[in-house]
Amino acid sequence: MSSFRRGPAMASLKLSRLGRPLVIGIRREDPGRIWERRAPITPDDVHEIVSREKAAVEVVACARRVFSDYEYKQAGARIVSRLSPDVDLVVGIKEPPLREVVNLEQGRQEAGHEPQTFLMFSHTHKGQPYNTKLLSRFAAQTHERAPREFNPYPRLIDYELITKEDTGKRTVGFGVYAGLAGVLEGFSSMAHAHLKAGIASPFLYTPRPHTLPTLEHLRSAFRSVGKMIEKNGTPPGLGPVIVGVTGNGQVAKGCLSMLQELPIKFVKPSQLESLVKNRPSHSDFTKIYVCHAQPEDYFRRTDGRSYDRADYYLNPDMYESVFYHKIAPYLTLLFHGAGWSPSFPRLMTKSELIFALEKAARISPHHQKRFTNIADISCDIEGGLEFLTATTTLSSPSYEYRPTPTDSNPTPFLFSPHVEPPVVTMMAVDILPAAIPRDASYHFSQVLRPYILSLIERMREEKAVWEEQGNGAYAKAIAQFANPDSEVRENGNGKREREDPYKSALSRAIIASGGELVGHHTWLQQSVDKVLEERTFRVDPDLVPKPSDGVGEELWAMLAEPQESQRRNVSKKEAVVANDIEEAVTKKASREAASESDDSMEKLSKVLNDIEPSVASSSPATDTGSGAPLGKKKILMFGSGMVAGPAVDYLAQRKDVELVIGSNCLAELQQLSAPYKHVQYRMIDFEKQATYKHLVAETDVVISLLPAAMHPAVAKLCIEMGKHLVTASYVSDAMAELDEEAKSKGVLLLNEIGLDPGIDHLSAQDMIDRIHKDEKSIISFTSFCGGLPALEDSFVPLRYKFSWRPQGVLTAALNTAKYRLDGVDHRVSGDKLLSSPFHNLPITPEFELEGLPNRYSLPYITAYHIRYPVPTFVRGTLRHASSIS
Repeated sequence: MSSFRRGPAMASLKLSRLGRPLVIGIRREDPGRIWERRAPITPDDVHEIVSREKAAVEVVACARRVFSDYEYKQAGARIVSRLSPDVDLVVGIKEPPLREVVNLEQGRQEAGHEPQTFLMFSHTHKGQPYNTKLLSRFAAQTHERAPREFNPYPRLIDYELITKEDTGKRTVGFGVYAGLAGVLEGFSSMAHAHLKAGIASPFLYTPRPHTLPTLEHLRSAFRSVGKMIEKNGTPPGLGPVIVGVTGNGQVAKGCLSMLQELPIKFVKPSQLESLVKNRPSHSDFTKIYVCHAQPEDYFRRTDGRSYDRADYYLNPDMYESVFYHKIAPYLTLLFHGAGWSPSFPRLMTKSELIFALEKAARISPHHQKRFTNIADISCDIEGGLEFLTATTTLSSPSYEYRPTPTDSNPTPFLFSPHVEPPVVTMMAVDILPAAIPRDASYHFSQVLRPYILSLIERMREEKAVWEEQGNGAYAKAIAQFANPDSEVRENGNGKREREDPYKSALSRAIIASGGELVGHHTWLQQSVDKVLEERTFRVDPDLVPKPSDGVGEELWAMLAEPQESQRRNVSKKEAVVANDIEEAVTKKASREAASESDDSMEKLSKVLNDIEPSVASSSPATDTGSGAPLGKKKILMFGSGMVAGPAVDYLAQRKDVELVIGSNCLAELQQLSAPYKHVQYRMIDFEKQATYKHLVAETDVVISLLPAAMHPAVAKLCIEMGKHLVTASYVSDAMAELDEEAKSKGVLLLNEIGLDPGIDHLSAQDMIDRIHKDEKSIISFTSFCGGLPALEDSFVPLRYKFSWRPQGVLTAALNTAKYRLDGVDHRVSGDKLLSSPFHNLPITPEFELEGLPNRYSLPYITAYHIRYPVPTFVRGTLRHASSIS
């Protein structure tokens, strides 16, 4: 029986003045989700809400929903073809189509009502790129918010974020039903796979979860399968049937609950080997063995120490999984219900799968291959099970995955080009609870009920503020609700406690309110801004000033005429450099140099376009047809740090390029790819080549934006796979040693093609070539380049802001430098570099710049093909003048 609390007397007095009652709207789920039959609120709970005069309820008619329109009408709801503008709280299961949110938003504003609140599984809070456009309907662009007292944006609350404050565990969800349905789908999928292999088992009679009306019907039918096993056993050709379960949350709880309908016997991981290797008796076939693997069973520290839960969460990088050889080879079927996050070790990688299958083939040669059936209920693509490549549907619940040699670094023992690893059947239905819609909906509505009542109470208070005090006061009211700490009060004993734990939980579950992303969701703003900019603004290339325009000429003319005040206190060393700069920076040369700078990415594009197709196609990896579609080049970019954004933005605009980003930071990958549907990303571990070797094999060009020390390892792999490599880093000794091998394989290792080094090389080489063409000699060469913060943003201790990896910047400041002035070679040790700048460089009269000698300048005399000895040769890095040394 449902129990509902009435609001306090003060709230009732305030609410009695409302001119319009609160209205809840239950959406029809997206028609494209054909199996989505669940309802967030059952007719019983609708009746309680309406009969207690908490709110009116509108329900959008739907013939697919598990509860009929008639049931909702009898409960007191109004059945509508679409939600009206009067709806204050929009409730659904999954995220709505974008057009539905837009229509509701527009209707609401036209009616003059306060913004709506949406309650759903939005799939936005992790930065999911496919739903950033949806999130942008709830959050304003950064520059739009500041001047406004009130933003008419709806509020977004996500079920997935409703948690207990003390444990952080979710309180509203369908996890148990995912486990319950997952067991049935998993056994059904396995039975069909075994039938294809020539073995019929009692599991063929496993009911698929959507085929019976209730959970009890399903349990009864599955119980009958268990009785068949008790009586006749499972086929000897399968050997003892061993089922593995991972996880300790609601999914695992549901799995273990459904498995109780079978004649099960729990076993420990230490018992698996003897169970499989010993000659089985008839009794071994009349039961199902279940191994519920715990983290301590398969995670261990890389230094050999045993698993410690607290240490694991503090130092996940110190742990590795041994599931692939300790547990996996003995399993007939795995139910994977454990969660996974980036930076934590996977349960199994692609390469480990091959080893598991190889071991399974050795220890059980006379039985149907083990570990060839997996039910991944987590549905985390390339997550805990790296080889999960896609999710599935109830219409087509499984697919076959065959490991390939590129998934493994070492050569498999039993598998060779002539002996392929067995196919693994993957069941990964991503809406399993929807297969038991009635029971799942009853459960969900029951746990959601107290939160709905608390939200109704809060929204009625906000509605009173809107109608009586206006939008300014309303904006403050919703901002207060978005702050969980606003619900904290002191009790009579002086202790701080939550006034209403349900309201507090809802506050923590708010993603956006009043047009702003709130709490720890503010990091999503950059992705939202990009989406909104693309929606409302397009740059006309004809409006972009070019160096040849009048403005450009005046700018470069100004740079060529440093003021007299900058010449004071200039040493002989600085005077030589200053004179060279003044003579070099003429209008014409500057315009052309600037053009080269602006065109640097185009030069990189030309390199990509000019690559001989025959070089890539000669690689064995591309013979499989796994590369990009005909006419497109596939680029793999390693790294997702500060310099990756511009590269992604530029390459994503090209229609002839397919871009894949590889990194170990999911949040950065999602931010980079969010604005572009066609940009893909992959989680990889650079310490484990097996996690990205197959990606290199499938690409045409690799761009490495990793720390410079990691480039040689990537280069070696590129040479091995016959793939070209581009980096922005200086050529190290280790990279230089690969030159001959790369040439012999027809592989281009293109380095030093960033800003500095990079753009400075391009402009310098072009200028030098033109001087040589005019049959003139170079007697002095000075080049200064650098990325600096705008002057108004530069007044920080270092007069510098990091635009690339901070460790790299600081390390570069310790490099020894060599250069030549007036025929004398100078050497500056790394510990003295910052205290040895060229002061007062005459580049602009607007502010003072200084230059630091940049590494070893002299080798570039040869690299630039300068024909004669040069008395002065300096390459330097620009910085704002600073007293820091």
